[in-house]
Amino acid sequence: MEMDFSVTLFMRQYWEDPRLRFSDKYNKTLNLNSMSSRLWVPDIYFVNEKSGNTHSITMPNRLIRINPD
Repeated sequence: MEMDFSVTLFMRQYWEDPRLRFSDKYNKTLNLNSMSSRLWVPDIYFVNEKSGNTHSITMPNRLIRINPD
């Protein structure tokens, strides 16, 4: 009996970074590659992963939303 399984998923990450705090009442959305590439993002991995693939695209999928405090 083989104990393998496969999963296809969409992952959305959320975390708080106090260095990005602001007090406006509107959300800020950054869609500039130069800006978003300078922000820290967590390095996600799956423990005991046998293999993994990411899809190939011509432009990076990056959207960063910064919410007011």
